[in-house]
Amino acid sequence: MKPVLIVEGISDVNRLRNYIDCDFVITNGSAINKTTLDYIKELSHNRRLIVFTDPDYPGEKIRNTITQYVPSVEHCYIKKELASNGKKLGVCECDEQELKRALKEIIEFKYEKDNDLLKISDLIEFKLINYLDSAKRRNYVASKIPIGKTNGKTFLKRINLLGINKSKLKKWMEEYSDCK
Repeated sequence: MKPVLIVEGISDVNRLRNYIDCDFVITNGSAINKTTLDYIKELSHNRRLIVFTDPDYPGEKIRNTITQYVPSVEHCYIKKELASNGKKLGVCECDEQELKRALKEIIEFKYEKDNDLLKISDLIEFKLINYLDSAKRRNYVASKIPIGKTNGKTFLKRINLLGINKSKLKKWMEEYSDCK
């Protein structure tokens, strides 16, 4: 059976349909509703589901909402460093090679309901803000969960949106220190 790609809008479907043989569910952006979530959940019983949204804040919000509702979904991303134009990362703006590459690199992330939201003080503790190499540290974390290059405030929003907890962040920062 063909996989089902969960995308933000019709422009993504039109772009992907040119290169990939699959079925689609359109979320209508971050306005995804319970009816759509119920449909995705029903599909999850017998279809492979891949969330393929833009790697921006609304796209991550959609991913998180779907993952909370249907934890078995998979995810793929357009990576900025591999984007041909280096700026536009939207699914509907990428070329065939970028889209196919993203679909070959499926990842999973787990939403943790009991996760305490990370705070600014946690970012300072892990030297993710207010230090000379803070941007490098944030980029290292971003390589683990494709959230793109961000400033501290946006970084905090995105990792909280994805349900990243303090222990996971601590582990990555220990790995970062070992890599130096």
